Amino acid sequence: MNYKLPLNILHVADLHLLSARLHDKGDALHRISLQGDGKVLPYSAEIVEAFTWYVLRQKPDLLVISGDLTFNGELESHLDVVEQLHRIQSGGIPVALIPGNHDIAIASAAAFLKGSIRSAPSISEPEFLELYRAFGYDRARWRDPASFSYILELNDGLRLALIDTNTRLAPGRISPATLEWLDRSLGEASAQGETILTATHQNILVHNEKFTRGFIIDNHLELMQVLDKYRIRLNLSGHIHLQHLALTPEGLNETATGALSAFPHLMAHVTIDEELVLQYRTESLNVSGWAAGQGVADPNLMDFEAFSSQYFYGISALKTGADLLQDPSLSEPEVIRMAEFAAEVTRAYFSGTLHLLLQDPQRHQGYRLWEEKGRHLRFWHYLNSFLIAPLKNENELRLSLRPKP
Repeated sequence: MNYKLPLNILHVADLHLLSARLHDKGDALHRISLQGDGKVLPYSAEIVEAFTWYVLRQKPDLLVISGDLTFNGELESHLDVVEQLHRIQSGGIPVALIPGNHDIAIASAAAFLKGSIRSAPSISEPEFLELYRAFGYDRARWRDPASFSYILELNDGLRLALIDTNTRLAPGRISPATLEWLDRSLGEASAQGETILTATHQNILVHNEKFTRGFIIDNHLELMQVLDKYRIRLNLSGHIHLQHLALTPEGLNETATGALSAFPHLMAHVTIDEELVLQYRTESLNVSGWAAGQGVADPNLMDFEAFSSQYFYGISALKTGADLLQDPSLSEPEVIRMAEFAAEVTRAYFSGTLHLLLQDPQRHQGYRLWEEKGRHLRFWHYLNSFLIAPLKNENELRLSLRPKP
């Protein structure tokens, strides 16, 4: 690779594709979806098809995918993802990716057909490499033998390190062998005066105090020490399904790009100019535009933004409503108003737009009702975790990749 600057990267995470051959959009999948976090599983294949359509029209210089390619590592789902990625690369857009924690050797891989759930084959680590070798690995200048980590040389002065923390021997953490490899490789790049950008699936920095266990890399402090040693300024991540920017005046910053599989189906445009200033901004995938171009008649796809928004809202409202109904002191109108507020806030928070909804929480009627009636309930604690830091636009960032002097 020898990209000229400005360089345009498209970054996404958490596709969570479930092959259409593994479900019939029926009751079994509906039950699983209601237990989930807002992933639009019945239309996950269509979302990825629309994404391919978008990428081929947009033509970024490079597509980077930070893991969780499939719902639960199903072989059939991986085959569908690979088919779409081959289409993208055939269109002249290189792809670089790493696995997530839902991609390899997943015991819960399943099919959801005729109202029942049955086991489906997953894939092994060698099978993952065989399937995805063409998407970054065969262009890597440096490969880690202990994981799926590798480094791409984007041009003479810029490298992208994709760091895997989802191997069988070190799930959710970076192994000592990989840490040593990374330290050595980044040291070589730094000695040559090169600028380094990194990408992971799980997060390195804290994006919410309630979302740490299972979300942050277990030994993230060790990884941070290595990245800080070489004065790396930005890591691109996903996993948490939250659109959020963890920013520090000096040292490492991190973007958590929201899940492509859930409302508002975000993609991040990452542009690096000649001065090594990086601009990050998100955009929602226009699934309805793809559907119109394909002549699709499904009404949910024809107005997918409204459908998906309500889908996320409905799941959030049901979960909070179930907790509220356990409290006999709440009237039915209060339960409805509090569940509606919780769903609205959760949707905005995970979209990175809570600053638009709650400019002054204390003056919002829904917040005051929760403060008065719901302080003992789980959502109240989540709500206040959303508000610990000053609210900001989580969808845009401008940052120099040059280390601070």
